[in-house]
Amino acid sequence: MSEHALISPSAAHQWIECPPSIRLEQQFQDIESEYAAEGTLAHAVGEVLIKRDLKLISPLQAVIKLTDELSKNKHYSRALERDAGFYRDYVLERYADALKRDKQAKIKIESKVDISYVMPGIFGRRDIAIITKDALEIIDLKYGKGIKVDAVDNPQQALYAIGSLEELPHSVSNVRITIYQPRLNHIDTWETTPEDLYLWADTVAIPAAKKAFDGVGDFKAGDHCRFCNAKPLCRAFYDYNMSIAQEEFINPELISESEMVDVILKAASFTSWIKAIKDYALAEAKKGKQWKGLKLGIRLRILKILRAWLTFRSMNQQ
Repeated sequence: MSEHALISPSAAHQWIECPPSIRLEQQFQDIESEYAAEGTLAHAVGEVLIKRDLKLISPLQAVIKLTDELSKNKHYSRALERDAGFYRDYVLERYADALKRDKQAKIKIESKVDISYVMPGIFGRRDIAIITKDALEIIDLKYGKGIKVDAVDNPQQALYAIGSLEELPHSVSNVRITIYQPRLNHIDTWETTPEDLYLWADTVAIPAAKKAFDGVGDFKAGDHCRFCNAKPLCRAFYDYNMSIAQEEFINPELISESEMVDVILKAASFTSWIKAIKDYALAEAKKGKQWKGLKLGIRLRILKILRAWLTFRSMNQQ
């Protein structure tokens, strides 16, 4: 099995809303963003701190890991280690609470989880799973600070929970899923049942996963396109953002206040789309691609377009 599953839990929102996008983006290079790299480091630091305090590794092992490897990462900072410490505190608090209810409670840290119930070959890496005789708890660290992530009906976490339920030698009556987002001071928890999770899997996740694997279904643009590698050239995303652009450049005197608010809320998608196209075009230009009408001025031209649009927005917000 490859290190990255084709139908992955982390992209669940995308392949549920737009199944054929998963096959489409195979045509594009998967490049880890700086934000993703920073999040990966935060997870690694949190894992060391949790394992050290649970005596799963020695203090010396933790020091070596933190100082000789992790602290040399360009994304490392005291603030990141502090936030990872807050996350550690929350996890240990939840585990201690579980032990009060069940002395045999177990914790799994940064562990691989098989989600073959939804489709063979699907797997993921859950951050924390705490298991007691009657409950399963999933905790997921989100280190981003730009977008608040909620736990309720979160498809990625639902898949982790289903995979975890499949591992259990006994049934549980309650599933608790928590998103821990330290840089936004955001902790969100969703309590559900195994029955509801399996119903969602059978009616939503399994049909969507099959469509995604087969590369069929309808293309649909929206917030779920945020991390799609195909979005620079995707026709559906192009049409979606062009419709936003048309709304942006309407004379503001002719639209209502609520319509203006709607435009502003949609602006993030439009800005992200322009940046994705620019990055893609620049990357291809570096490989020797000649863009008719852009050539060496590609960065300047696109930046001018983006700057003009941002100026327009700023004027209408005042």
